[in-house]
Amino acid sequence: RAEAEDTEYLAKLVEAGITVHDFSGEVAQAFVDEVRATAWPELEARFGADLVSCLKSDIE
Repeated sequence: RAEAEDTEYLAKLVEAGITVHDFSGEVAQAFVDEVRATAWPELEARFGADLVSCLKSDIE
């Protein structure tokens, strides 16, 4: 359901004249790498390594 709604609302944005950029492939991976390198250490410092480890195990 979420994927269908995402597609629907992205189409509405395009219909409204808004440019929608699809970040996939190498571009998306660059974002992922940057977040993991910069934000995750800050999350560990703030919330603890155990919580961040659980998050990582859910998405990796």
